[in-house]
Amino acid sequence: MKKIEEPDFKVSDVCDAIIVDVSTKEDRRIKDLFTQVDSTQWKNEVESCENEYYSNRNRLYDMKEMNSICEVTVAQMKDVYSYSMSGSHDFRNRIYSLVPERCPICDKRWGFDDKNLDHILPKSKFPQFAITPYNLVPTCSTCNDRKNDDYGRDISTGVFNPYFHEIFLTKHMECYIYVSSGNIEVNVHLKSFDKCEIQDENKYKRMKYWFEELYNLDEIYKVKIKTNIYMLIDGFARSDLQENMISEVFLLEHFREKYDKYSKYNFSDGIVSEEFLIFKMYESLVNKSTEELIELIKEKIISRKLEITSARSEGEF
Repeated sequence: MKKIEEPDFKVSDVCDAIIVDVSTKEDRRIKDLFTQVDSTQWKNEVESCENEYYSNRNRLYDMKEMNSICEVTVAQMKDVYSYSMSGSHDFRNRIYSLVPERCPICDKRWGFDDKNLDHILPKSKFPQFAITPYNLVPTCSTCNDRKNDDYGRDISTGVFNPYFHEIFLTKHMECYIYVSSGNIEVNVHLKSFDKCEIQDENKYKRMKYWFEELYNLDEIYKVKIKTNIYMLIDGFARSDLQENMISEVFLLEHFREKYDKYSKYNFSDGIVSEEFLIFKMYESLVNKSTEELIELIKEKIISRKLEITSARSEGEF
């Protein structure tokens, strides 16, 4: 998770835009709300909460859940959020522009229509931060869905916010490829605390919670590495390589060649890129492979080769 630039506007700007719209536009949710609520008092309270958020940015797990703010309920603040981040305002796009290439959580490159605004402290429990720019982080659909309304509630689970924090996962992530019940399996995990550069146990626990439970990044990366393994197998199967050439020695030499290639990449930026995941795959294949795994990869290459040959003869390719 890379630290990203903070938003270039404050919650006061969002409040002002909404208050102006009350007198000029016809959205009944907003008009009805601010005929019941003092907009100036509401704005002052929301601003005060933003200041509290920023002051406690390294202890966001201490923030108190609320049912309302200035008599505006959770449901009403959700409407205010939806309205303020709609197409008639540019706040959403200004936040999106802070991360033009990748999701700041999982480092996946953006896909088509893939950006969402994630409330670091969920708006269902913290209506006071529903429109606080510091609390709105652009994430991909997968990360947004996996996190849902969860967050760390104490010092050992914590709350990471990319505006204030960063985690160099490339220093702490390990991959192990193995055989289970006749299938190729992948385990992605963090180094154990005693082997990790992080020597603060609570900080390590926060990273582990964020990685394994909050966003399930271990599962996301496992799927990607497993996909890369099967692409590797398919690539061999589609090549002109003869079956009698596919030996343990040949495969290990190939893995070593690729591992040496990707070892030269610079991963010091901490981004879990597609190249980094390929590197971790080859690292495991070179340094941790069992004879059983290599034999299974060989069998799958041969089996896939037969499938392709059969399909070609039947005109499917």
